[in-house]
Amino acid sequence: MRKRVFTPACGVAAALLAAGPAAHSATIVDTNFDTEAVGTYGGQMTDQAATVGGFNVVSDTAGGQIVQVTPGTDRALQLIDNSTVTNTGPVISAPIAVTDVSTGATGNNLVNISFDYTYLGAAAGNPQTLVLLNQGTQTSPGAAVRAVQLRIDGDDGEVRYWVGSAPADGTNAQTVVLLGSTLVQDTEYTFDIAVDLSSTTQDTFALSIVETASPSSVFFSQSGLLTTVDDVLPGVFAFNGGLNGTAVNAAPFAEIDNVLLTTAPIPEPSSLLLAGAGLALMVKRRRVA
Repeated sequence: MRKRVFTPACGVAAALLAAGPAAHSATIVDTNFDTEAVGTYGGQMTDQAATVGGFNVVSDTAGGQIVQVTPGTDRALQLIDNSTVTNTGPVISAPIAVTDVSTGATGNNLVNISFDYTYLGAAAGNPQTLVLLNQGTQTSPGAAVRAVQLRIDGDDGEVRYWVGSAPADGTNAQTVVLLGSTLVQDTEYTFDIAVDLSSTTQDTFALSIVETASPSSVFFSQSGLLTTVDDVLPGVFAFNGGLNGTAVNAAPFAEIDNVLLTTAPIPEPSSLLLAGAGLALMVKRRRVA
């Protein structure tokens, strides 16, 4: 079993964290799946009763949309979409209580998300993996609910993210950005997302992607990105693996591990620091045996 050790990304973050954790911070999900039972999870598509690692599971094992935990001591979660039903597939989601997050100058106005992702499939027709931080309870994409959306293509490892097209325009307009490089198959990457909800007009987020085994190998790093919904109050975090129904793929196409989702107040005056330093607030992970 691996143990997660958190270390500030830079000196600015160290100064912000020196006083200790925020008094009202909340941990929504913190799992490496190592204590989860090996096997498949979920029932029919309408049944969200199954849970794994703090996530609700939506899958249909009879139809081929499967969420499974791998065997061994270092376990992980895998997604399979062996279905020909368009826009359906394995989904895991974690609700965020309104008491655990806020938008505006006070409360838990900073959302930190970190997870490890391995792109497994290169076969044509492999479905995309969507990473979603949405308003309300919707676990599918939508401009009217989207705070953060990433897409990882299952057939070539391309990565995209969505941003608002103009600050505080009130239209939920969006732009899709395709990263210039693709993920290397069977290589684990660490994704870090920090969402600043302190504005009442236009929220922002920062995104970092690095090779897990070599954190100095930065795949992507950008701050000051606009949320699609100008002033968003997140209600759910989800991995949605069901956006391709044109082909069947019995093998796993994605592996997810070491998921951490927290909310906390932005320490004063760090809202200004986040705007200027962006990824400085992100917390990077080192693993020790």
